[in-house]
Amino acid sequence: FVTADTVLSYLKLYADEFKVRDYIKFETEVIRVRPLNDEKWEVITRHIPTGEFETNNFDGVMVCIGFSQPFIPNFPGLTFYQGRQTHSHTYRTPNDFHGEKVLVIGGGPSGIEIAKEMGRKAEKVFWSNHTERTFRKKLNFDLPENVKEKPDLIRFTEKGGDFEDGTYEEFSAVLFATGYKFCFPFLSVECGLSVEEGKNVRPLFKHCININHPTMAIIGLPFFALGFPLFDLQVRFFLKFFSEEKEILSKSKMMEDLINDEKKRET
Repeated sequence: FVTADTVLSYLKLYADEFKVRDYIKFETEVIRVRPLNDEKWEVITRHIPTGEFETNNFDGVMVCIGFSQPFIPNFPGLTFYQGRQTHSHTYRTPNDFHGEKVLVIGGGPSGIEIAKEMGRKAEKVFWSNHTERTFRKKLNFDLPENVKEKPDLIRFTEKGGDFEDGTYEEFSAVLFATGYKFCFPFLSVECGLSVEEGKNVRPLFKHCININHPTMAIIGLPFFALGFPLFDLQVRFFLKFFSEEKEILSKSKMMEDLINDEKKRET
């Protein structure tokens, strides 16, 4: 996997090459999205610098915010910990942790990359994870000398934390690379979607198209996948129906497909 700065550079180059920036309203917050009827959507936005609201109507909506709400597990003692707390969602550069002792929690790609980066600036990095050995072997990476692996954290204290191996470490900051929950506060109840336990968005046809309103698609929900190819294929899939090049199934047929898919995943 390429690093985050390479991905960002690619996105900027792509946007410049295809003049994507000309179609983006920057510094604009989506306040509400609701269906007016079977063919139109009302979208209310707010321009953040001026506070001005604007209402527009659209033929279709693609929600592409992906993992939007950082998830932080409810660790014992976390409310008593006096150090700095942050999430990988807001992490940008290891310079913010220069000279500090930092705990990074999480063994996924983000946790691995951040732990390695922080090793260049922080005095000491404790990387808490339970990543499987087979996955680690595939990644084939080396850690800086000042990055020390730790098992799962049992509890926080005021200045540090206790770990499963019976050790105790002190650190001035903790960064949670512990994933996300799905959250769409701008979607009105009329959209007909719900988020169960922060992770299951339904009812969606093929994990993408809103069964109750098929002119809306939620892009980027599956997380055991390669992100950019997935996004591209989902958009193409939705546009086949939105452009009427292909005929969408009936609501009952799409629900039947969803229920069958859920049953398969339960086994």
